Amino acid sequence: MFIDNSDPRALLELNLNPDGTQDGPIVRRHLVGLAAGALSDPEGIARVDTGAGFDLIVTSSLCVKSAPPPGKVHAHDGLVRIRYTPDGDLHADPMHGFRDWLIACHPALPAAAQLSPDQSGLNIEGVAWDPSRRALLFGVRSPVTAGRIPVLCVCLDTDAPWSTTALQPGPELSIEKSDFASPQGIRDIEYDSARQEFLVVLGRSLSLGTAPFQLCTWDGTASSVTVLDVKFEPSTMKPEGVAAIPGGGARSIVFVDDAGGFAVLNGA
Repeated sequence: MFIDNSDPRALLELNLNPDGTQDGPIVRRHLVGLAAGALSDPEGIARVDTGAGFDLIVTSSLCVKSAPPPGKVHAHDGLVRIRYTPDGDLHADPMHGFRDWLIACHPALPAAAQLSPDQSGLNIEGVAWDPSRRALLFGVRSPVTAGRIPVLCVCLDTDAPWSTTALQPGPELSIEKSDFASPQGIRDIEYDSARQEFLVVLGRSLSLGTAPFQLCTWDGTASSVTVLDVKFEPSTMKPEGVAAIPGGGARSIVFVDDAGGFAVLNGA
């Protein structure tokens, strides 16, 4: 499942054969239950397994829409829970006030939350479920400082009503990465349940810069990551979605390209 950040009214379902080839057309799954503006600029999806199946949690970028005048912030917003069903429309529940709650819980965010992404303002581009902490981990594209990329940990009571009262701030987490003159940020993050580790796609933090896209694995605790030997063609591919394909044997990983299309890496 993935989402087009220019169309927050639906999820897109991509079915794959065991060899990683596409099985049938992409299916558009319409979201019902969302008022206008309840979700804008969606950037990340996390799967949360429940006793009856699984939910999908979608996060907005939470960034401001443009550099606003003082006191007039117009921001992309939305944290939405979607009950997955095999067919038909998908029911979605927005969490009202999530952006304000998140900013209030992290002392470094209030100033960044007033700025546009290319001013190193708040910009979220991935979310993953951490089953050990029972928490959502939000991958920060910006702001990053001195090679430190924050990962915002938010503990979630999945049995509570879907509101900010179900949330608690988690431990402070970060990835240290200072290989390049242009800073990197997180472009997606996903939990691989088979390996019990996170897949993290890093790319340049701001729209300008030369930091490359890289695929890393992360244990969810240490500040270091392991960079995998995966090369992305910088002129043709912008990987902004990643997921491990379930199955035995060597790991296969699917990437969704921000410019359109997908690719499958076998034996990672």
